[in-house]
Amino acid sequence: DQLAPMTSPTAVVRDGRLHYLELSSALSSMLGTKLLGLNSKLHFAAIGMKALSMWRCLGFDSLAGAAPHDTETLQAYANRALTPELYEYLVNPTEKMLYTISGSEASVVDFFWCVKNLLHPKAYCVKGGMDRVVTQLARNFEVSTSTEVLSATETGDGVDVMLRKASGEETTERVDFCVIATPARDVPKIDRGLSAASRQYLQTLEYSTLTDLHLRLRERPAEKAVLIMVPDATDPDLAGIVFEHNKGADRAPAGKGALSAYFLHRWAQQMYTLPDEDIYRLGMEKIERVLPGLGKTVEGYRVQRWDYAATVSSPGHYKKLAGFMAGLNTQRRVQLAGDYYSLASVNSAVTSGELAAQRLLRAYG
Repeated sequence: DQLAPMTSPTAVVRDGRLHYLELSSALSSMLGTKLLGLNSKLHFAAIGMKALSMWRCLGFDSLAGAAPHDTETLQAYANRALTPELYEYLVNPTEKMLYTISGSEASVVDFFWCVKNLLHPKAYCVKGGMDRVVTQLARNFEVSTSTEVLSATETGDGVDVMLRKASGEETTERVDFCVIATPARDVPKIDRGLSAASRQYLQTLEYSTLTDLHLRLRERPAEKAVLIMVPDATDPDLAGIVFEHNKGADRAPAGKGALSAYFLHRWAQQMYTLPDEDIYRLGMEKIERVLPGLGKTVEGYRVQRWDYAATVSSPGHYKKLAGFMAGLNTQRRVQLAGDYYSLASVNSAVTSGELAAQRLLRAYG
């Protein structure tokens, strides 16, 4: 009862027109769309065959099994096996929208993981917003805010966790087990039992940066799509636009609209330190290439900056991930959880936490 199905279609813009794709009937929708020509549609078979060859290793738990397929960029794969039209108007916009990097940078594995796990016929949103996931979990635990974890060291039959409180006081707590669930680059600062190879891997992971623009609209647009994917031909920096009020009924007051715009990682980095008003102005110029006149209905906006959006998975990333996972000690009292085991998503993060708990239960339960 805390989830609501998302039934609105996805759209792709081409030559100023929106083409709608229904994920609930993806195959028939793809074959029937006027977004792509017949030759491009015939190449869906190549995508299907490639997906089937990778299917079992495209999980939320780990993408280490995809290492043998991690040999080229998504663009290089498309140049070899697809049509330029299919890459420009479907494959690359999907990568841009879901992970804010171009297919010229991303591993080919990314796209097929998205096809299996995110472009799913049954998609849901959390009632009340994603923050509800955190608040619901927090009710079951004692939570300390404004507390910095300095280290976690396994000694004997327990773990010593050194903390620094908001007052500056440093204390050490003795616990039975510890699960470190932080961005990858923070793990080596805390975990004193990591191998040198594991430490090196986590320290060098690159995260994408997001500088998002969230708009409050005084009236709800007639648009039916939940999101619009944006090809480079329309704008190379705009990843996509999400109509939040179509995503969930509680995302905006009755009659009002809520819209979020996401931009590619490199553009977001360039904009990150600019004043909010400059980001709004520059962002709206790009948004109105897709939705002309939208600015007239904006009654408020918020710029959101994310330091840790998702790991950037260039070719070779998943081979390194496989080596990292093979070198982890699953018998330690300190275990790791994070979405860096797979592609970043709430499901990947939750799955990693469940697996960390299972490892501890197997070893010590």
